[in-house]
Amino acid sequence: MERLEYTLAVKFVPGLVEKESPIIVFLRTDGFNPLLAARRLAAYWKYRREIFGERWLLPMTMTGSGCLSVDDINFISTAYNVVFQRTPEDGLLFLLDDTRLTKSDNELVNTRIVFFYATLFTDYQTQVNGATVLFVVQSGSRPSLDLNPEGWRMIRNGLPMKFKQVLVARAHEPQQTGEGQQQLLDALVEQSAIAVQIKLQCFPEIVKAESLEGIAGQLESRGCQKNLVPRCLGGLFDYTQFMGWLRERLLLENSDLFSGGGMVPALTAQPPAENATTTSAAARAAASMAVLPNVSVNTSITSTDGESSSSVQARSSIPPLPGPARKKEAAAESSSSLTTSLITKVSTQVEDALPSGEPLDADAIRKRNALYSRRTYHKRKLEILSLEEQVKELKIKKEGLLRESHRLEALAKTALELITKV
Repeated sequence: MERLEYTLAVKFVPGLVEKESPIIVFLRTDGFNPLLAARRLAAYWKYRREIFGERWLLPMTMTGSGCLSVDDINFISTAYNVVFQRTPEDGLLFLLDDTRLTKSDNELVNTRIVFFYATLFTDYQTQVNGATVLFVVQSGSRPSLDLNPEGWRMIRNGLPMKFKQVLVARAHEPQQTGEGQQQLLDALVEQSAIAVQIKLQCFPEIVKAESLEGIAGQLESRGCQKNLVPRCLGGLFDYTQFMGWLRERLLLENSDLFSGGGMVPALTAQPPAENATTTSAAARAAASMAVLPNVSVNTSITSTDGESSSSVQARSSIPPLPGPARKKEAAAESSSSLTTSLITKVSTQVEDALPSGEPLDADAIRKRNALYSRRTYHKRKLEILSLEEQVKELKIKKEGLLRESHRLEALAKTALELITKV
């Protein structure tokens, strides 16, 4: 039965269900048709279990102890799929570039990443009017094409968002002067468009021009602002901005101050109002990538506005940023840590079928004890999963520290040898 996963999620992690799949976002997506919204909500949890496996009841975080594993987080760091929150009049923008991948068989991982992005960042316009998906086509090595539509089918049918438009944009590469090279790039665009049509079950619009300004103008007329478009398409977006945002999110989620009640926004088209201590364009960009109010963090990001290409160190008090519309409607929900409530505060109360005050019969006691046992089992299972990921992450950190220790020891040894020779 399709609603089985939803029923299980409500039983074991009701707070997670309320937080990460509020019914209002599904109602908006399906035009406030309650039957369609209920089907989409049930499908969301069904697909969530399929793609995340044993981690499906963990929160959507990048700590390594949530839905996303360390491998998933490493996939995000390739910047193959970047999400932007645009102006209030536009929905989310997904930017995908195959040349940033090094291996094939990425479809299931990408499905998990889109579920992660859409769960946290879906907004009113994305639910009502739809998101834009922009595929970048440029020369360079890439994995073989994956034509399996299953992942995008789950995205289309299970997430609280629509697709407004799907674009396939050809990069302008003046260095490719040969006629044969341009023809190869055009053929690659056509091939990519066919693959997108098969996977997304829609007809994408091909965008190309003979100049960077022409491509940027066409994309801007379709709601893709210049600062959200990569340089190969005439835009101003630099992938170092995404890496800066990723570092900020990882720092904040792994800090003791991070609470599941606060959402780190996606990259935005416009930076927030400047703080008194934020003095450079790079620092403003860093501020636009953070979330928690009054949290001081160290960031290093490269300026991309032409003022300077050097790395700028900023230490600023980050103001709270406006979240998506659904967040305003859920302002009354608890701000306590979702991970803590999931692992250590699983509810152990059950509504008895008998009126209050009446003694429970043997059958009711057995049912209650069985429910308690299942909840205890799931609680321990989630604890084990969380600890296993933490162990894996700490081992990676340990290896890095050991390498650094060996490097420093070698440098110290060299320095001593030089001193003795003097």
